[in-house]
Amino acid sequence: MKMVESEILSLEFTDKLAKKLVAEKIITPPQLEKAKEVGSRSQKHLGSVLISLGYVTERALTDFVSEQLSMPFVNLKHYLIDPDVITLVSAEIAYRYRFIPIFRVEDVITVALVQPLDLFALDRIRFGTGHKIQPLLCSEKSILEAINRFYPRVNHLKGMVDEIKSYTPKVEDEE
Repeated sequence: MKMVESEILSLEFTDKLAKKLVAEKIITPPQLEKAKEVGSRSQKHLGSVLISLGYVTERALTDFVSEQLSMPFVNLKHYLIDPDVITLVSAEIAYRYRFIPIFRVEDVITVALVQPLDLFALDRIRFGTGHKIQPLLCSEKSILEAINRFYPRVNHLKGMVDEIKSYTPKVEDEE
């Protein structure tokens, strides 16, 4: 599968951040290698893996990334999200790219994203809404909570899919 330029840039930046996390002794080199290995198998981004393995807290990681990017971190619990702007984006796109639109001022939509440097996602949002995009950094947990709150049908459908995936047919013994 051919990688697009935005994916390469995002991976390069992730690699630089990972090295900086080690250099600043937030994580150790073995922890980074383990997280990369797990991330490769699970296809989750490195930050999510570092958090799930308990190597760093979500808050510590988002604070670190926010500082490195000179980009504000937004806690969605402290924001009143405009329900009208939510309708500009499909639930599937919001879930796929892990973002939530927060508000619109004229032709600019401010969105909270887990990966604010994902140019492909930003272009997809821009194209889908027809508006300019102002990205803000947000934790994945906060994004998913907001998606579940504002797009309840997606949450319901995801639950049904998870239930179907976990279903194991009962095989009766033949006697």
